[in-house]
Amino acid sequence: MKEKVLIVEDNKILCDTLASILQKEGYSVECSYNGKKGFQLIKDNRFDVLVVDYKLPDISGWVILKKFLKNRKYPSAIMISANADNSIKECVTRKNVLFLDKPFNNKELISALNSISTFIKAG
Repeated sequence: MKEKVLIVEDNKILCDTLASILQKEGYSVECSYNGKKGFQLIKDNRFDVLVVDYKLPDISGWVILKKFLKNRKYPSAIMISANADNSIKECVTRKNVLFLDKPFNNKELISALNSISTFIKAG
């Protein structure tokens, strides 16, 4: 099995769709439909990869991202957003986090995850 992925996305349909796509690719996936639950899942579990929406109604995706990346040696997250400006994209890139603009296609998501998998396996 490939890496364990946490998706934090408040759009339930999108979150479930992304999970289904990734599960078909062999990833183990868990969904959180709000930032608070996602934050708790990160505290209580070990995930290899985070896919997080920048704009969540309760907690900023940026806060969740920072918690997830603490003490990580390799890029292991993808931030997604339909409304992020260039300054957010630049900050994310400086943290070695991949960024996908919504809408994105399945190939873009899988390509991003495969890139992260390569870093993880290289150790």
